[in-house]
Amino acid sequence: MPKFFALDGSTVREAKKVFVNDGGTIREAKKIFALDGSTVRQVFDSFSFAFRGSKSVIKSSDSKVGFNFHFVNGTGVGAAVPWNTPTTQGTWDPQAGDIIILAQVSSRHFSMGVNTPNGYTNLDGHSVWYEGGATYTSSYVANPGTKGETIVTDTHRLTASIAYRKLTGASYSIDWKDSIYGAAGTGSETDLDAATATQGFSNAGGGHGILMIAQLFRPTTTAYSIAGTQVNVTPTPSDSVLSNQTISAQTDDAVIQFAFGASGSNVSTAQTLTTSTGASTTTANVSGSVSGSLVSLTTNKAANTATAVDRGLVNFLFSGSIRLTAT
Repeated sequence: MPKFFALDGSTVREAKKVFVNDGGTIREAKKIFALDGSTVRQVFDSFSFAFRGSKSVIKSSDSKVGFNFHFVNGTGVGAAVPWNTPTTQGTWDPQAGDIIILAQVSSRHFSMGVNTPNGYTNLDGHSVWYEGGATYTSSYVANPGTKGETIVTDTHRLTASIAYRKLTGASYSIDWKDSIYGAAGTGSETDLDAATATQGFSNAGGGHGILMIAQLFRPTTTAYSIAGTQVNVTPTPSDSVLSNQTISAQTDDAVIQFAFGASGSNVSTAQTLTTSTGASTTTANVSGSVSGSLVSLTTNKAANTATAVDRGLVNFLFSGSIRLTAT
């Protein structure tokens, strides 16, 4: 994108904002177009998004469900095994107009479907229990040292998903499983409070480990709308490496490209994009259990490739983009 420069006294400076006289009213020009021969081209765009920071939290095995993502201390409702303290990358200070992308992967040997937290819009997800895919097993000795001693083998079935939310400061409903601040009940909470404190998945926890990753993005202006999303078809999770996925080129004012790789192994391999200059990556893993890595890019509207990575067990890959238009 070409840049504009202005003479400030005797110094030439880049113009970060351009203003125009709109019938006697001075307004900021969000976009400026020029005639290039016979073609009209956009030459200035003051609207963009930038990665602000991320939070990730993990939890080892537990039989409970309804776990919360607590951005501050990692606590969750009814959890017999504590969450780890969340890890922070960059700055986490949600404001109205920000966008959060929230990804999770969980392993259970019971039923577990894809869940979208209250107030979020689902981008993609897959439940091995309900939709099929690779599994793996683990064994332990039950009732050791007694007549009832036996070896129990559990079959691990993973669920992974990715969702987003545009923060507005408005309230949304809370059910007993979301239980804000770890207190079960019903009611409502503003999305800014929830994004600062905790966010619940109502049936995404339990079993053999869970992790959640949230990334926060900030626009240069809150005057924008979400034009739509482009999400690639989810491949069936496999123990073998999946195919690379192409993120389509877009012409919207701003685009957030994303790729979320997850697995039933606890490797810390980062998810990557082929075009990656300026990309932000958040990676987490649960010892002896699941792993996940979310990479995002706000500076590329051209086509991109989400590279498939073989992490060993039950590979997932989700990718696509969120399209944004200044208003």
